[in-house]
Amino acid sequence: MDIDQRAVDMAQFSLYVKMMEGEEFRSLFGEGVLPDLRDNIVCGNSLVGWDILDMGILPDDIDERNKILAKINPMNWEDAFPDVFRRKELKAYHVTWVTRNSRVSEEIVKFGKKGGVPVLMDEAAQEIVTEAILEKAKMMNIPVMALSVLSDHVHILIACEESELEKVVQEVKGYSSFVLGRRLKLSVAGLGRQRKHWAKGYSATYIRDDKHIRNVIEYIQNNHIKHHQKRNPLLQSWKPVPPDEAFSDKYAIAGGFDVVVGNPPYGADLTDYEKKYFRRKFGLGSVDTACLFAAKASELINNNGKSSFIIPKPFLYASNWRRLRKKLLPNIVSIMDCGKAWKEVRLEQIIYVLDKSIHTKKYISGKILPKGIIDKTEVSKDLCDEFDFLISGISESELEIGLKIKRIGSFLGEFISNNRGAGLQKHISGQGDYMVIGGKQVQRYYINGFKGFISKTVLIPENALIKSNSIIAQNIIAHILYPIDHIKINATIPQNYQNILILDTVNQLTVKNNIPAEFVLGVLNSRLISWYVYRFIFAKAVRTMHFDNPVTSKIPFPPISFVNKYHKNLRDRLISLVRDMLALHKKLAETKDERTRKVIQKQIEITDKKIDRIVYELYGLSEEEIRIVESREPR
Repeated sequence: MDIDQRAVDMAQFSLYVKMMEGEEFRSLFGEGVLPDLRDNIVCGNSLVGWDILDMGILPDDIDERNKILAKINPMNWEDAFPDVFRRKELKAYHVTWVTRNSRVSEEIVKFGKKGGVPVLMDEAAQEIVTEAILEKAKMMNIPVMALSVLSDHVHILIACEESELEKVVQEVKGYSSFVLGRRLKLSVAGLGRQRKHWAKGYSATYIRDDKHIRNVIEYIQNNHIKHHQKRNPLLQSWKPVPPDEAFSDKYAIAGGFDVVVGNPPYGADLTDYEKKYFRRKFGLGSVDTACLFAAKASELINNNGKSSFIIPKPFLYASNWRRLRKKLLPNIVSIMDCGKAWKEVRLEQIIYVLDKSIHTKKYISGKILPKGIIDKTEVSKDLCDEFDFLISGISESELEIGLKIKRIGSFLGEFISNNRGAGLQKHISGQGDYMVIGGKQVQRYYINGFKGFISKTVLIPENALIKSNSIIAQNIIAHILYPIDHIKINATIPQNYQNILILDTVNQLTVKNNIPAEFVLGVLNSRLISWYVYRFIFAKAVRTMHFDNPVTSKIPFPPISFVNKYHKNLRDRLISLVRDMLALHKKLAETKDERTRKVIQKQIEITDKKIDRIVYELYGLSEEEIRIVESREPR
């Protein structure tokens, strides 16, 4: 499908040429060898349907409206592919099945056979089964109008086609039995199911009209009273599908594609009318076309379908992609980090695979390199909520360390205020009363010269002034590709700060609660924090990375205790080493003798390693964990 008719014609022509390869004229004589592709390759807008007419966003003038529609070229997928998207003839069925051996069969009575031990579900098992039944029905897009799960049987009222009833019931029974077995450890992965929960077969009654549907709903809702059992707590908060909704297009439009794959356009130019349509239709908080195509693909596949797209890496972490992540994550089975797959494309890419037939609690992540896939890891989807991005390209051992650090208990944002300097660049000159520092001048533990000067006659905003007990840091974090991909946070404590102004390329971190700024600086400039920030805040993205409050508020911060002797000792040692480091860098800048400079530089390297060791200790890392961090985070 393409919005441009010329592209559609070229696609058809290319396929015809391909089909003709290797054929001879004589072998084709008298035969209709070229199929009609007009029903397979169509012209239209993949994202805009004819419901745009009902949204009140087009102009009232007919001629102007027609011009806009001709340019947008709306298309309904159901009309373009009627064999793929068909309307189901839904009927209501009251279905019942029982647990294994809970009913005595006629065969047992007639021939005197011994029956097995009845399977009875306690309240915990009933809740698990209820959750599994509703989950599977949602996966299959089957509306559930009523449900009762008791100790030895299940009642359910659903709407489906007669031809699919058998499959629906068997899949719901099978899935609920599987989930119950796993959750109660009655079956073990790899060894097969060790216990059957349901008896063979089921009963299903076709419910013909609205009156009988209402009666069945009431019967099922009160079934627990008849059997003198408690109502399932999960069903008390559950909202059943109303009968009128159960027969609506939401459930009646069946089918969809088996597979949708692609490399959608990124950031295509859109008209204002298209933007308004997409905001109302998709509600994703983004009108990036790659985001929209990914969402549309998940809607175009059938209940057992799969989709896989290569899209920009911001899908993993960007706030304007958050709604799409939430929409797709339940069905995502893998995410692979491709890095910069094409030289001419500025953004990094990822490939995701989505399977609509299953809701998984984990997905497979990894990084694709020319030599193959590395850092292949099984990631719990709960961690994506915890870190607020989709984890990919991080090894299992790194993930364990990241969790250990994150769960230290506090975050840096609780102990500092983080503000950028002022945009005073136009006032800078070769002389003046204040020395001016930009991001390039801020280095680890020292200031490398000045950007220029500003006169006192200029109105100086407060955020340009450096406060006491403050740290200054580069706003744009250095991203380094060699010898391996990593970042470096550059921060220092300025001396004689009363005569210094900072630009908006510098962040000022003012430390609160009487905590010495040297303690915070030692943690920030450590190898461990750069390692953590790159992986678990910036999602290992090659992009412009700003050291603003959204970042510092997510940096885990070690415990600060004035009572605990162990923590106090580590804190005092770190503060002392940071003061040594500041003094050494000051001495290095003042020293001209090359031999003396080498001696000082060696002391800086040794002190830096000592600071790293104390920070590792503050976060409780083992020697093996330290080895993993240092193998991936060069100095």
